[in-house]
Amino acid sequence: MDSRKLEHKLEFLSAKVVALKHLRDEVVKRGGGGMEEWLKKVEVSVLELDEMQNELNELKKGGRLTTYSARRNLNKKLNESIDVVRGLEKEGKSSAESIHASLHEVTNKNPRPFSHADLVSWTSNFSHEVGFGGFGNVYKGKFPNGKQVAVKVLNEKDFDQETFMAEVVTMGGMASHRNLVKLHGYCFEDNMKALVYKYMENGSLEKVLYENHHNLKWEKLYGIAIEIAEGLAYLHDGCKVRIIHHDIKAANVLLDRTFSPKLTDFGLAKLMRRDKSHVTLTRTRGTRGYAAPEMWLPEAHISYKCDVYSFGMLLFEILGRRSNVEDDDWFPLEVWKKFERGQLHEIIQECDIIEKDRENAMILCKVALWCGQYHSLKRPDMSTVVKMLQKKIPVTTPPKPFPSWMLTNSLMLSSQDEISEQTDGSLGKERFQEREEDSIIHEEIASTSIESLKSTSSVHLDEARESEKILESFDKKCPLGGESSVILYTTRMRGVRKTFEDCNNVRRILESHGIMIIERDLFTEWDEIYKQQLKNLLGRVQIPALFVKGRFIGGAKEVSSLNEEGTLEILLYGIPKAGEETTVSM
Repeated sequence: MDSRKLEHKLEFLSAKVVALKHLRDEVVKRGGGGMEEWLKKVEVSVLELDEMQNELNELKKGGRLTTYSARRNLNKKLNESIDVVRGLEKEGKSSAESIHASLHEVTNKNPRPFSHADLVSWTSNFSHEVGFGGFGNVYKGKFPNGKQVAVKVLNEKDFDQETFMAEVVTMGGMASHRNLVKLHGYCFEDNMKALVYKYMENGSLEKVLYENHHNLKWEKLYGIAIEIAEGLAYLHDGCKVRIIHHDIKAANVLLDRTFSPKLTDFGLAKLMRRDKSHVTLTRTRGTRGYAAPEMWLPEAHISYKCDVYSFGMLLFEILGRRSNVEDDDWFPLEVWKKFERGQLHEIIQECDIIEKDRENAMILCKVALWCGQYHSLKRPDMSTVVKMLQKKIPVTTPPKPFPSWMLTNSLMLSSQDEISEQTDGSLGKERFQEREEDSIIHEEIASTSIESLKSTSSVHLDEARESEKILESFDKKCPLGGESSVILYTTRMRGVRKTFEDCNNVRRILESHGIMIIERDLFTEWDEIYKQQLKNLLGRVQIPALFVKGRFIGGAKEVSSLNEEGTLEILLYGIPKAGEETTVSM
């Protein structure tokens, strides 16, 4: 841990404290009611910042902070302070006064604020429940003028300010369309957080598809698909700013008394300026079975095309009335295989679609395959989708939508057909060896001798020795090219959720140290080579699996523990920084 890195952290902390002081001033200006304890904590953070600045000044002067342990202690304090300041910032922004001020600013009287007493009166004390979920319960009610409403009461313990604000901001004048549900107003009080919508008499599309509530004819379902597409096209191209819904699914499509669909639940919505090509996600959004592949990547760059993918999955669901959660007989993959063989009519027959609707069903299948393209750039925009469904433009033959290694089970391993293709058949032994040689070259590029990284400084030499001494306690298991590198066997694809999250956590920990990482993704074209490497090293396939300088460090649990106690930073000493050039002897 050098002084330069400490300076960068202190600069970041200083910026966060400045923002926190501005927030403090706003809270004080509004009276600060109920925020006394928070204000005290803010003052403590301001004082601690000054103390850490003094400690860093000693380091620059060559004082006691030239010892490695002192620098480690300061780094630990900086990390803890950053976490505290982030928490205080979140708490301050979540205060009742702060949210009320934001709501007043963005809604401009539409939607309107309602009181808890209003909701009790309109719902007859919440006596008629019409829906429920992880968010809370939905109750049927009636305005004094007789207009029916649906009141979504949010769970207090799970209340999320960002989600609540996204819903109100998006529907509060930002967007208005015949295929978007109308938000009449909201309630934001200490003991009640709720949203008040226009009541939809025929429930959700999900219930229509799976509970056969109204026995709708397929012709009507095709019309519903067109209207949903029109609503999405409006969000993407018809508003002042582009709105990405992020959670298009059958449960978020409500049907009014004439079965006209209305998109709802904008709690995950993201606004995007039209001169921007993407937004960055700071947390995972969407629903399994609908969310686009790119949405599961950490710090993903997301465009409006993620909604197009979700709409494609919804079309498959309308066609087959089957869930699109990945399993052994994933329906979108079945449709593609039949289409590729010229047997799409078999799928349509299996879905009990009658003769007069089969032309529309063929169009819907092809549009779904276009929308469900794995790579976002290949997906059409929603305005084009509307025209294709309305038969205003022809639907061209879609390209193969899924990668060759695409999942066929919940572990997201390659199908047996693909594995045999990769290891036998068309690849052949020579092709496999060629890929293995390419892999070795890729590994050597980041490989640098530890001796060349040691500084002549005695302090740095001590740290290098300490790192090597601790490393000796770990099993010597060295992947190709890993003698002086950090190699992480992982995946960026979502399969078993726990494994996916563990891989992300280990990746974030390593990236926080600013080092160069050789990442070997088990679900790429190199997957068979990497799996074999793990079997040779560990006797099994395990992800995540971290190797540092030819030693096996462990999985997610071990890496997290070593990081918390500060040992990981010592182990990583001498590893090139991310972005540094390395010299390789070939």
